Amino acid sequence: MSFQGPAVQNGNNGYLYISIGNGYNIGIDSHGYLGFFNTTASGTIREMMAVLQDRFVFLGQNGNGGIELSLNGGDALFHNDVVLFTASDGSLLIDIYGSGQFIVSPAVQFTRTITSYNNDGVYGMGVVPVRGLDNRTGVTKADTSAKNLRSIFYSNTVYLVSAHLNAISGTSISASYTISWTEGETTQSNVLTVSSIANPTNTTFLVQPLSGTSITGQLTAIAGTGTAVNIAVAVLEIA
Repeated sequence: MSFQGPAVQNGNNGYLYISIGNGYNIGIDSHGYLGFFNTTASGTIREMMAVLQDRFVFLGQNGNGGIELSLNGGDALFHNDVVLFTASDGSLLIDIYGSGQFIVSPAVQFTRTITSYNNDGVYGMGVVPVRGLDNRTGVTKADTSAKNLRSIFYSNTVYLVSAHLNAISGTSISASYTISWTEGETTQSNVLTVSSIANPTNTTFLVQPLSGTSITGQLTAIAGTGTAVNIAVAVLEIA
């Protein structure tokens, strides 16, 4: 967008320029919208913001895209705008340069531990992040090696491991899944087994692994005719 002025209003082709001092101006821009401008030391007039009936557009300088606050959930008004608007359910959506609508894009990142939720203090991580996951269905063969569910970077970190093993088909069924970790210089394990259909084994336990080691998971054995199992293992960091 560009501003042209001073000039006399002349229908849709005219531009109105009003100086409000200190290098700032108000006027009608080349799109016919109300704009706010500043004047550089060299005399160049640059548009800073445009105001429409249902949106505000903050314009980037030096070729950068603008940021648009939309009150109607519409598409970007100008090319390369970042559009922020609310959905019908009240969610805040962001459209980055026309790439699609997201609650947050590319991702939500918390750089600090959450210390309070709903005005009440919390402990440890505050909000529990899932650090590892093994989510498979219809598995018919044992794993040739263990899956690294979580590399441990710091000692005294507490993890909650929750696991589920379920046979969904087969006869003469036998299957086992082993979760391993190192704690106190000793390798430890928790083994889940199943021997019949729709009779799952579930377990949840806390571990404090040694730094420099890993929490691993492996379907160590599966036998029987037509045996298939579902595996669900989550590693959550508590503190």
